[in-house]
Amino acid sequence: MSSSPSLEVPPISPTPTELRQPLSYRVADKVVGTLFSIDPIFNVLAKKARESIIARGEKIGVSWSERVEGLKRHKAELETEYEGVYRKRVVIPEYYQKPFHAYKEGNLGWAPAIEFEAASLSVHAPTYTGGPTELEEDGDAKLRGNFHKRMKEMLAKYSFVPSRIVDVGCAAGMSTFCLQASFPKAEVLGVDLSPYMLAVAKYNLNTRPELAQVKREGRVDYVHAAGEDLGLPDASVDLVSICLVNHELPNEAARAVFREAHRVLRPGGALAFMDMDPTVPAFQRIVKNPMLFALFKSTEPWLKEYVVLDLPSELARAGFSHMDVRGNSPRHRTVVAFK
Repeated sequence: MSSSPSLEVPPISPTPTELRQPLSYRVADKVVGTLFSIDPIFNVLAKKARESIIARGEKIGVSWSERVEGLKRHKAELETEYEGVYRKRVVIPEYYQKPFHAYKEGNLGWAPAIEFEAASLSVHAPTYTGGPTELEEDGDAKLRGNFHKRMKEMLAKYSFVPSRIVDVGCAAGMSTFCLQASFPKAEVLGVDLSPYMLAVAKYNLNTRPELAQVKREGRVDYVHAAGEDLGLPDASVDLVSICLVNHELPNEAARAVFREAHRVLRPGGALAFMDMDPTVPAFQRIVKNPMLFALFKSTEPWLKEYVVLDLPSELARAGFSHMDVRGNSPRHRTVVAFK
């Protein structure tokens, strides 16, 4: 088995200045940040979080050993996919080099990529239930399905049917395959900064029986690129979709992604994204608890910036209009805006 290809990670721009918060939040941030900066403590907390996700998944029938260990047994094929998708010229932004989701390597490693699908199914199991101990095996499918349902409702107001779609931040391809299922005649291009995630996405596309027809028709492809620099021609795309990505972006990066989406969209094209809704009661309960918010933020380093982002103003500044927002879970919203 060959060794994992090395990934060059040069710095790009400085981390944005921290947003001001009341003393209680700054103290909680300091305490949690200090704890997570100590490797032995971080490793223990990350292990416990991972064990909790695995246990939750097993309760809803997601076999960690089947899904994760199964992929690990095909590491050679995954590395071949990596070598095919990795672009050395892609500059990895500094914000993307931080730990995400209790992975020290963030998204830039095999573990987060190989575990992505199983973890998503587990994490989203309580999305539509009354609490974290009440689980649904189809929570993730319902969340993504409602995103597409709301998106298609808003697009239908303008008789809008896309033929070319870009899936920004596609990770291991779950969002890309959903887009292809919702718009079966469209071409879908998945874009991500992590070549590890893309390698898993391409492997799934090439090997899963349920995706054989999609593979044969060549309607799904992947490219290693940043959402801020897609490398596509101006006005060449009908729909830009961003699924559960915005909360992982600092505000400057979010603005750049909005501008880039506007650039590649054809006149009348649409930007659609789904993410957490900071305004709903379920999320506000977390925001109003300094320690709980700090713990949440420890796995989502840019959450604080996402919470205060003035979305209507930022989309308008990027050139978008006719913004529509609809809830699609107790904690998530779907947003569509047109060029």
